[in-house]
Amino acid sequence: MDEYDVNNITGTRSEDIYTESAMTMPTAAQSAAEQSVSAQPSAETAQAGPAAADAERQLELNRSWNFRLLALPCAIYALVFTFCMFKNWSGVLTPVWIGSLVFLVAYLTQKTGKQLKKGSVFMMTVMLIISVSCFCTANELVLFSNYVAEFLLLMTLLLHNYADDSKWDLAQLFGEIVIVSAGSITKVITPFSDGGSYFSLSDKEKKSKAGPILAGILIAIPTCIVLGLILASADAVFENIFARLFVEIIQWQNILGILFMLAFGFISAYCGMRHVRDEAPLITVKEPKRAEPVAAITVTSVVALLYLVFSAVQILYLFIGGFELPEGISYAEYARRGFFQLLIVSVLNLAVVLILKKRIEKSRVLNAILLVICFCTYVMIASSAIRMIMYIQVYNLTMYRISVLFALLTLAVLLIGVIILVLKDDFSFRRFCVIAVSIVYIPFAFLNADARIARFNLANDNVIKGAVSTRSQYGYDYYYISSLSTDAAPAILEYFENSGIPENEMVDTDWYIEYCRNNGIDGNSVGIRTFNVSEYRANRILAIPEEEDPFT
Repeated sequence: MDEYDVNNITGTRSEDIYTESAMTMPTAAQSAAEQSVSAQPSAETAQAGPAAADAERQLELNRSWNFRLLALPCAIYALVFTFCMFKNWSGVLTPVWIGSLVFLVAYLTQKTGKQLKKGSVFMMTVMLIISVSCFCTANELVLFSNYVAEFLLLMTLLLHNYADDSKWDLAQLFGEIVIVSAGSITKVITPFSDGGSYFSLSDKEKKSKAGPILAGILIAIPTCIVLGLILASADAVFENIFARLFVEIIQWQNILGILFMLAFGFISAYCGMRHVRDEAPLITVKEPKRAEPVAAITVTSVVALLYLVFSAVQILYLFIGGFELPEGISYAEYARRGFFQLLIVSVLNLAVVLILKKRIEKSRVLNAILLVICFCTYVMIASSAIRMIMYIQVYNLTMYRISVLFALLTLAVLLIGVIILVLKDDFSFRRFCVIAVSIVYIPFAFLNADARIARFNLANDNVIKGAVSTRSQYGYDYYYISSLSTDAAPAILEYFENSGIPENEMVDTDWYIEYCRNNGIDGNSVGIRTFNVSEYRANRILAIPEEEDPFT
């Protein structure tokens, strides 16, 4: 049985609701009925007759059933989430957290009588791969991007399995992600209302299971602590491991933070799964009314002609002309002025082509014009990339400029899907985007960008003249390198070794001292739970500057 039928559940005994053979969640229709009935005062419901009272009873059973299914898995997930991620957003346990999240989605999906749809394993695998990047880097922008990617993939995975997304476009996918995220927040009291129904029912079998589980958890915690202390006294290595875990997590000043993360982990998982299960099946796709192509052909033909002229200028002058700049224009002015405009136009072109394919009736003439626009967009993307490379050659690399180049690469890959969509109307551009962007993003996550930035900038003799400088004199490029993460440590060490600068001079170099201070490089070992490859490597290979005496 894949669904509950609200109209047919009236005569079901509560014992039947809790049998293992009925491990299928109620449908969205029942959730809507729940909201309608619960909105009425209980006194009025009782006066409405036996049918209304019986319906309210079934809704109570529905809430209780939801709590029984979701509470324990979400509670276990909250414990794993808190242990892995508390003050530890770039540690080795990040894949453990993401793995537990993926398992939670797969487990609860199958418990509701559903099978994971095609494509789910791919998204889960990408989530796990990206999570590995989190403990291999200390670059804050990459870490932030990783968690944004994890969130988008998670929401896409949930909607893919609970809703009929076969006809969705990219805009609807993002729209539903926003709606589901906001809707989950509105269900923040749902765990408490479901729990109230669960504990208020007079089901002896249910209470006989809930009591031992709660008692077992309460007894297990102090028992493990006591046994851990005994075992720690018996083995020095285990004592060191146990002490570190205890000191890092169980500190009184961290108790409130731990409790908050436990509550957040439980409520977010519970409300997210509850909302997606209730609302996602109700999502429908309305076929948009398509307009005549005459007006669109007129507008796009003029635009395409303009783009062709611009593309010809780019090919003849910028591409073939050896990148010579007009007299009186600097590299910075030329690259900046051209780059941003071309990037904006390229993004708009992609959006316009997608909108026209969705809103305008089929037309071979229009398709031909759209293909011309796509070709011109490629020229614009190439021009924008060349301008950025010109700027980098003169003004060095930054994380922002690397991100821009990857954004242009992403646009170029997405444009392939747009071209296929123009040629093939039934092409799933949304699915293509999920796969293509995931494949492009993974190299970015593992790029080790800070090391590449430091290696490129330190090798640029036009700006970097030497390693020795005073703090009052070292310029922006030294300052920027000193602000990089521990990812840059191997490149910095290579620079000093290749320059023949001895270690005693290296540790006295002001920007090097600043780099070590900014990253907390002190030679100390990294904690087990917070182990990060980048930080560990930097502490192992870099010489530690001596602390300055403030009284000298």
